[in-house]
Amino acid sequence: MTTIAVTARPWSGGWELEIDEDRITQVSDLAHASAQVIDYLDTAEPGVDHHDCDLQLTVHHE
Repeated sequence: MTTIAVTARPWSGGWELEIDEDRITQVSDLAHASAQVIDYLDTAEPGVDHHDCDLQLTVHHE
């Protein structure tokens, strides 16, 4: 199983999810962070199945 490290930071519309410095997406509720990251990665890398990845979420309250 692949682990994906994601950093979540609050913004006015919800949460910014930084997978790495080149791959960032947003979600309105952290409860949906995993699904959003998987959807984002599936779109960016359509030949790779990301559904069995383990999301490691780190929340920063800046």
